[in-house]
Amino acid sequence: MDDIGHKSGHLMLITPERVFYAGLLGRPRQRCSGAFNIYVSIEGGLWLTTADGRETHGEMVALLPNVRHTIASDHRSVLSVVIEPESVCPGALEDLARRLAGPEGEAFTSRIRAAYLELREHHAGAEFSSAEFDTMCLGEALSQRQLD
Repeated sequence: MDDIGHKSGHLMLITPERVFYAGLLGRPRQRCSGAFNIYVSIEGGLWLTTADGRETHGEMVALLPNVRHTIASDHRSVLSVVIEPESVCPGALEDLARRLAGPEGEAFTSRIRAAYLELREHHAGAEFSSAEFDTMCLGEALSQRQLD
């Protein structure tokens, strides 16, 4: 991370199967990602509205792939973890979504915020495997899909 990025607190870590983003959310607009998305507030809360009318407010929201949604934040910036669905075993993301929405959700939120601080301070330019990324952000490696 360059000096400007370090001062701003913004960062982006991109691997072939995962992305960790900390930065500006931008103005609320409808979006639809083909990946699994976890949004975590840096401060305050997040406001999620899905195309089917579901509304959620909290410090963390997770979305399965291909769900049209609008996300807004009480703060200008957000943390975002993105997981490519073809990189994990079938059913793994649905299981993770249930766990994120359940009693473990607060622990996941804290872990993702801690990963952000760790990445800002100690991992500039470091390369990560998906398992290392998952362990840092989620506390465990997601089961990897074996591709031909």
